[in-house]
Amino acid sequence: MRESSCPPTRYLDLLQTSKKRLLESTALYNRDMRVVPAYAALDLTCVQLSLRVQKLVHLLSFYRAQFPLQVILDGLKVKLSPRYFRSSKPSLKYQTLTNLLEEIFIGDATWDEDILRATFTLLQNYALITVVDLGSTLLVSMHSLTRGWIQAKFDKKVNVRVRGTAARLLSSSPVLPGSLSRHQLPNAKHFISFWPELHSNEKCYLVQTLCLEGADQALPFAERQLAELSKKKGRGSIDTTVAIAMVASCYHNLKNYEESINLWQQVVERRRKVLGPEDRDTLRASSKSSLGLEEQLLEQQRKVLGEDHYDTFCAAINLVATYQSQGKTDEAIRLQQETLALVKKHLGMTQVIYFRSKLNLASMQRDLQGAYAGRQLVMETLGAGHSLYTFANQVIAGLEQRDQLA
Repeated sequence: MRESSCPPTRYLDLLQTSKKRLLESTALYNRDMRVVPAYAALDLTCVQLSLRVQKLVHLLSFYRAQFPLQVILDGLKVKLSPRYFRSSKPSLKYQTLTNLLEEIFIGDATWDEDILRATFTLLQNYALITVVDLGSTLLVSMHSLTRGWIQAKFDKKVNVRVRGTAARLLSSSPVLPGSLSRHQLPNAKHFISFWPELHSNEKCYLVQTLCLEGADQALPFAERQLAELSKKKGRGSIDTTVAIAMVASCYHNLKNYEESINLWQQVVERRRKVLGPEDRDTLRASSKSSLGLEEQLLEQQRKVLGEDHYDTFCAAINLVATYQSQGKTDEAIRLQQETLALVKKHLGMTQVIYFRSKLNLASMQRDLQGAYAGRQLVMETLGAGHSLYTFANQVIAGLEQRDQLA
């Protein structure tokens, strides 16, 4: 600054511009110029890593920030499972995918989750990724500069292959529970931009994950996939049937029960023909069709009879039982709470339907004190000889047993 009479503020501006230019440069390391751009520094890091770890970095570069490691672990359990190959008869493209996964994740012919976690620690130490430990899983992020560097090292054909592998690995993992699922959504949106290159299984995953944000977001893609498969494979193929099921799920979430039920019935009919009436997928589709019918019935009774009609209460309680049988506990509790409040408001606290609703809610919420209170009300109102008193004892016995096991 003294020699050039450059003001301090101007000098700082020049330094910042120079730093930005060097970071964006892809020039190779040049000792004479004493320039070490970011890409060259990453190249020097890369030579310290094994070829297998370099391939892992390339694979990770196609995921967005805060990508859950659990997705990779779940996906590998499917893709590297011998059962998967026996059941799915994978194509040459899928065999190529599996070969790449084996190259990356199976070292010395063994698979070890601890080795994978240690590899992620190594990459974090080299500043190639950042990792946030949530306890249940690790959230992995890669800087856009690192992502661009590793992808620039390969030609388009290789990048397409690895990107497809990343998408298919992502598609093999189920939607993660709770708040973790929100970390899957950005990746689903990212891979949608490569829709024409994806397999129908990947597209199904994208639709399923987009439903987390809203069925209105997922429906256009579900309908697009159904149209593509119907044209390519016909309405009777297994892949097309899966696509019909995805559209049916979207309609159901949008409370368009009529369309949803119609499509689920098509799915049931096709699966009975192909898989048989007792197959698990056939039974699952049938239960979803029945669930849609019950939800439609409750909605119609609310409109025609009113929310305070006894038949409407009965329809709601039946739907609560269906939710419970299908593992939809949150929906069951919510509907039971609504029904209990309406019964109390319109029929009072002396009706059999009120007592049954109160005991059901106590059972679902594992509320032992609530069950005791419900039994006391039954005793005072209906007597110990009533069948509801026996039911109350059964609820209490079940809750006490749970507490002992806990």
